[in-house]
Amino acid sequence: MRIDIEVAKRTTVMLIAVVALIGIFVWLFGWFPVDEPRYWFCFFVCFGISFAASVTASAWKENMDNRRLEEGLRRLKEEQR
Repeated sequence: MRIDIEVAKRTTVMLIAVVALIGIFVWLFGWFPVDEPRYWFCFFVCFGISFAASVTASAWKENMDNRRLEEGLRRLKEEQR
């Protein structure tokens, strides 16, 4: 699987922005005490697990779609011969 650097950069920037925005909301709305490291640790563990699951599911779906499209393109080329 090839990693596109531009996609990785865009994903990294978006991830940083989302975590920063969540941090602001945690502070504004008092979702949990911001001065307690264990709450932040739990947040980052849960967020990391969710993010990893999302990335894995997206990559799997993209690979499946690519295989399906490549098969369709191969059949189309065979029909045109």
